[in-house]
Amino acid sequence: MTQIKNFINGLPDNWRDRFSISARVYKNIPHWHGFLVNGEHLFLGRTDWDFSTNKPKLSVGQNKYRYFNQSAVAGSERIDLFSDWHKYYFEFASKSIHGIN
Repeated sequence: MTQIKNFINGLPDNWRDRFSISARVYKNIPHWHGFLVNGEHLFLGRTDWDFSTNKPKLSVGQNKYRYFNQSAVAGSERIDLFSDWHKYYFEFASKSIHGIN
């Protein structure tokens, strides 16, 4: 949480008023992660498991993000799927981390 606070405090003053961060703890590991900009531009990543050792290792940020936008049917469908997934996890399968700002 300290890193998030430092990030927000390090933003230029004119950005701080336009920028907000909400953090949540999920009940399980979400398979998808990413961010949606203005409901039109989706940067989507997936989790993956590495079984090369006896102890499985989860990878999240190392995986390639894919870009989708509203200009194509496939992009629009993926944005709708992500939005529904996000709504479920945000409203029903997670809790808020307070005290970020």
